[in-house]
Amino acid sequence: MAYNKFEESDKEFMDGSKCAFNVQEEVNNIKRESEDKIQKVGVYMDLIKFTFLEAQFSVS
Repeated sequence: MAYNKFEESDKEFMDGSKCAFNVQEEVNNIKRESEDKIQKVGVYMDLIKFTFLEAQFSVS
């Protein structure tokens, strides 16, 4: 009976570890996606600045 109890708690621990690993993996994915989006926004901002400066010089 005690051995079965150990197996149950071991299984619960393993299930919990898998769950924690999956949550961490999801967090990493979200972080990576966010970093990609932030990088794209930076590129767009640079493009807007360049276009604005180019427009200023062509008007002058």
